[in-house]
Amino acid sequence: MLLEERTGWLEIQALEKKFDSWSQLGAAVDDSSRARSAPHKPLATDRDITKDLPPEVAAFEVSSE
Repeated sequence: MLLEERTGWLEIQALEKKFDSWSQLGAAVDDSSRARSAPHKPLATDRDITKDLPPEVAAFEVSSE
């Protein structure tokens, strides 16, 4: 039983080390990619979808929000 507990504890420690290194790597990648990335492109949710609708439907959508 003690050997199994020890093995489990070592596996948990190894996983924690991996998680820590991944989180540090992810933060470094995010910082460097932000510096090189192009200006922000609008997301689909940022677009005004009412411009593609008939005027009556667009007015209804705006008034219902």
